Amino acid sequence: MKIFDIGYNKGNFTDRCLELYPDCEIIAIEANNTLNSRHKNITYINKLVSNKDNETKTFYIGSQGNDGISTASDKFINQSRFVLGSKNLQATQNVVTWPTVQNIDTITLDTLIKQYGSPDIIKIDVEGYEYSVLQGLTSKQNKICFEWHEELLDEALKCIRYLFDLKYTKFGIIGYIDNIKDISKITFNDRGDAYLEEPTSYYNYEEITFELLKTSDIYRRINYGMIFVK
Repeated sequence: MKIFDIGYNKGNFTDRCLELYPDCEIIAIEANNTLNSRHKNITYINKLVSNKDNETKTFYIGSQGNDGISTASDKFINQSRFVLGSKNLQATQNVVTWPTVQNIDTITLDTLIKQYGSPDIIKIDVEGYEYSVLQGLTSKQNKICFEWHEELLDEALKCIRYLFDLKYTKFGIIGYIDNIKDISKITFNDRGDAYLEEPTSYYNYEEITFELLKTSDIYRRINYGMIFVK
């Protein structure tokens, strides 16, 4: 079992991988150089996974106590719930700022695959930068899961379309949904991005796109989770 942990952060997803698959090989990539790997025997890379290799990108690190919320997405730092708030996250009380700005070198998924081989799972959790990460992949691989937030619905839809064009045919969503009575093709989970817990069902491109459009409200800023594709 080989796993790419894109957006290693503080290693919680890697914890879950090692719990379920003790002998797995993990390639962990994290752009935030203030978050060092706490795991032994994994490959840890301090780069930004992006749509092109060997570029230098601006990377924003969250304020004190929120250093795990870091991103290369301008849209995320201006439009996310961590700035604008929601009924579950009051911006006036919990607003995140990004006082630390770094320059970080980029690498693509294609290059990672050339260097380390094709993974069984690619997990992507990069705070609104998921589409740029996926653009660095030019061939269908195995299972992919990536985070989505309803306020960035357009980004999630672009990711799904891009993967559909790469010949992925099965799509599933698991996450925290405020309007639970409206969902029919999303697996509810009160943890939102429950690591390596898959949706109970998978659907085709048209069905899952319609479900996201039907259940998302970009102004509510509450629904979020993981989208699985295979």
